[in-house]
Amino acid sequence: MEKGLLKIAKEWFAKGNEDLGSAEILFENDEYLNSILFHCHQAAEKYLKGFLVANDLDIKDEFRIHNLRKLFDYAKKVYPALGQGFEKVRSFSIGSMWPLVIQARS
Repeated sequence: MEKGLLKIAKEWFAKGNEDLGSAEILFENDEYLNSILFHCHQAAEKYLKGFLVANDLDIKDEFRIHNLRKLFDYAKKVYPALGQGFEKVRSFSIGSMWPLVIQARS
């Protein structure tokens, strides 16, 4: 792997670690379930982006993606077993961050 890609992948992983750490702190204090889920979603997104960069998948225009399904679809090209992980993560939807009124409209 090219050094530049490794550096970028590590930066994505570091950002993911920060989000996961935030979720863990909130969890330890038994507070703010929606925020915990939000940070877990963010961590999964950043870990997937780091994985894609580390595997040299060309997704330059896709770094603005926040859709875990799309990111998992890209990652499955390298590691097909990740598809099973998506179904588990999907059950903790990012929708939990929106008020119920807005969720009902979508």
